[in-house]
Amino acid sequence: MKAVITGKDFGGWTWGFMATTRDPASVAVDKVRYLHEAVAAVAATDEDIAEEACELIKVDYEELPAVFDAEEAMKEGAPVIHDYRPNNVSVEYHWSFGDVEKAFAESYLVREDRFETGGSSRAFSNLPPHSPTTTLPATSPSGRQNKAPISITATWQAASSCPSARSG
Repeated sequence: MKAVITGKDFGGWTWGFMATTRDPASVAVDKVRYLHEAVAAVAATDEDIAEEACELIKVDYEELPAVFDAEEAMKEGAPVIHDYRPNNVSVEYHWSFGDVEKAFAESYLVREDRFETGGSSRAFSNLPPHSPTTTLPATSPSGRQNKAPISITATWQAASSCPSARSG
């Protein structure tokens, strides 16, 4: 085994697509917020050694109140996921483009309904083959391909202080 890291090893470093959403830790620190959230990472010379090292990691969990619906999570008295986001809203955007009322008036059909989409997973990606640190699987544990390999690579480089492959 080469190394084991926990969330505290990242020194408070957080990631996110934009500055306003840059708040989750790469590895949980003090509080696990969702099923399968990482609590440690292991680097080893082969998979068997890595699996053996993972089996030696012990974590004490305290069950916390849960919330499973976004609208319920925003209600008064809902369990708070992050202490600094008391209403459980990470970021809020209000966008409109053009004259919406005119577009409705000129439309052949206007359908008013509630539409929901599933979340997307950024998952893991392969780091460049010339990366001196580590190689991660090309798919997430769920088997989904990554949709953003460049930003994930940049995230891992920033978190680990690994220089960019393009920096020289």
